[in-house]
Amino acid sequence: MKKILFIIISMFFVFTLFSQDIYAPTSDFTDAEKKIIKDAKENIERGDRMVTNADNDNKKYENLLTSDKRSKQKKGEKKTVQAKRNLLSAGTFYTKGYEALYDLYSKKLSLTVFKFPEDQQKANNLKAQADKLYNDGSSILSKNRTYTDKQLEKDVKFISLRNSITNGAQKEKEAIEKLAEALYMYENQSQKEQDFIAQDKEAWQKAVMTNSIEGYEKYMDSSPNGLYISEALQKIKELEEKIRIAEQMQNNPNLVYHVKIMADTKKWSTQEIKSKI
Repeated sequence: MKKILFIIISMFFVFTLFSQDIYAPTSDFTDAEKKIIKDAKENIERGDRMVTNADNDNKKYENLLTSDKRSKQKKGEKKTVQAKRNLLSAGTFYTKGYEALYDLYSKKLSLTVFKFPEDQQKANNLKAQADKLYNDGSSILSKNRTYTDKQLEKDVKFISLRNSITNGAQKEKEAIEKLAEALYMYENQSQKEQDFIAQDKEAWQKAVMTNSIEGYEKYMDSSPNGLYISEALQKIKELEEKIRIAEQMQNNPNLVYHVKIMADTKKWSTQEIKSKI
């Protein structure tokens, strides 16, 4: 029962591990690049099949290892070693596939310039994460390739080797997902820019309707990279000047006299006007 459960879990793990689409992060690929992606996908899928075959062979022949007959034990040893070799071959195909994608996507990303600074920063962070994941996974898979047939027969357990192979492949896959996510962000830049322009225009119209320093400052806070920042600054400057003049009129009695004289219907002589100011 435990062995059956292990096989079910193993098959589910392989399926979920490689079920996500990481082969089309952007439409901006040349025919040659599409060929690289196609070949990489085939190598990864071949790795999947070899893991499944190794699981089936190991399950089928491991019981022979505990047989009372030496001939059956030898057959079991030979078949289980072959299952381990299949795992190593799976690791090789995973490496070929993910290495091709990693190199292609990294190069593509290095030539990409994002329109929004926050997206560029996020892409840089994703690339750094991808580098670490890929290096970790590559190191694991490389180490497994050093095993000799004798080590596979005597020292290396099937389940340990399988876990190591799938763990290394998982890290490489996660690295590709990070790169694909960054490329997806670039693919969506045009739509994001259109959305930004529409939202920025709406925010600006609200600020204009309030026509207050607070309203324009609120616009600049919500849209630090907005299209109307210079207009907002000019509006704030104009309003501050109006406030300054109003305060000056309120606090300066001479200006009040000027207003009073200009509003009075009486004809003032030059001497009288001077006496008021």
